[in-house]
Amino acid sequence: MRPKIVWQELLEEARAAMLRKMLDTGFAELATADYNTFVRQSVPTTEAESLRRQNQMTGLGSKINAISNADNEAAKRPESAGRILAATREFCSRQILPATSHELDLFSANLSDFLAGLSRI
Repeated sequence: MRPKIVWQELLEEARAAMLRKMLDTGFAELATADYNTFVRQSVPTTEAESLRRQNQMTGLGSKINAISNADNEAAKRPESAGRILAATREFCSRQILPATSHELDLFSANLSDFLAGLSRI
């Protein structure tokens, strides 16, 4: 596997995910922060670095979907939109993009808890 080619494919996939998930301003800001962090990384030069980027890409896609879900929930319940945005910001500030499969598992568990809690906000 050629890391530079895989990296370029991951960047394009991340960009496409962002374009598909264009969100309202407050939520979009949260999605673009991690996207920008992801794409500013150097091109991976080893298989291990490529694997880390793939884990990060999986986490990024999941995080963008969670932000999109929060955005949709806020649109359904405008009276709670500010609290939902605040909870989403807090969640995003605690969740770095996972680099290992173990971190990805923990990230997924935290993500599930966050999504389950949206309806209670």
